[in-house]
Amino acid sequence: MASIKTAFLMVLLAIPASAQMQGVFSGVLNPQPIVTPTFTAIQGKYYNPGYPGSSLTMVLTLASAPATGHAVLCGFDVYTGAATAPTVSIADGNSNAYTITPSSPESTYATTAGFLYLAYLQSAPSNASATITVTSSLTIVAGDLRCNEFSDSAGTQAFDKDIPGSGSSGTAINSPGISPTNTGSLLYGYTVAPSGITSANSPWTQDLAGISTADLDGEYILSSSSGTTDINFTSPSSTTWEGMAISFAP
Repeated sequence: MASIKTAFLMVLLAIPASAQMQGVFSGVLNPQPIVTPTFTAIQGKYYNPGYPGSSLTMVLTLASAPATGHAVLCGFDVYTGAATAPTVSIADGNSNAYTITPSSPESTYATTAGFLYLAYLQSAPSNASATITVTSSLTIVAGDLRCNEFSDSAGTQAFDKDIPGSGSSGTAINSPGISPTNTGSLLYGYTVAPSGITSANSPWTQDLAGISTADLDGEYILSSSSGTTDINFTSPSSTTWEGMAISFAP
């Protein structure tokens, strides 16, 4: 055994260091680097029915159908004037059902701001439709629906967690904070504030749906850091608010 080790070392020492670094013994000296999946924002759109509304549905049509394997994240607010949450569902035009997150709805200020929901299509099927409909058991007096499509370079994105939050005053909308299980996760934040929203702020990016004319907005982070990240919006005047955040693992 000693002679085998000696022979191996003699051969290795005879090889220039530069060649060793280039991986002459590729399986030992040149392991393949780990490639971290990355998220990309593809498209977004919002729908606001105006006030007062009188429908049981809100319908949004994206510019194009989500690509197969992409994720679609939606936030929507349903204001009915009631203190009890309506029964809601969300699906596309080909009956592909979206999953409403387990912490939905955020309803601290339901009688003034409505019920706030997050929903997602984790991996769009080949027949995914651009038309997305929210259906409520109670009349939607006011509301907002916004959806954003994201791609994951590895195609392995998966729902991680969601969290609700709220605030009673101030112009800085900064609750909830979300702590994703994995760094590099996709984060999406959504809020409703009766006094309106003027901006989504760093480290977040305004979602591709854009700021609506109402009092709701969305934002995203394509690659999260470790620890907790608070949502970050600005309202023009002191306000109550409801917020939600979701993380998707790469």
